[in-house]
Amino acid sequence: MKTLLSGWVFASLVLLAFTAHAAGEGGAGMPWPKGYVNLGAYFADMNSSFRLGSSNIGIGVSISAEEFLGLTTNGTAFRIAAGYRLGESRRHGFDLGWFSFDRSAEKTLT
Repeated sequence: MKTLLSGWVFASLVLLAFTAHAAGEGGAGMPWPKGYVNLGAYFADMNSSFRLGSSNIGIGVSISAEEFLGLTTNGTAFRIAAGYRLGESRRHGFDLGWFSFDRSAEKTLT
């Protein structure tokens, strides 16, 4: 696990250094690069719960979704984004990005 985490940290630092270097290669006086590609990851720690009952009269039960439905409490989502600036002024452009984070569980209530 430590090796995997060390690999992620190293890859992140390399990507940060690469994007910082690429950002410095823009035209003179231009605040935005002509184009870019960003890669990254989200590391999430989740705690989902819901309550069945009434808070007005104090009757009900709080349920942890992770414990009750067997959902994972942590996860990783990878992301990628790219963009391109149009024209000489680079004030207009387009950006595309994607990331996915899914959790699912199935349980029959009896």
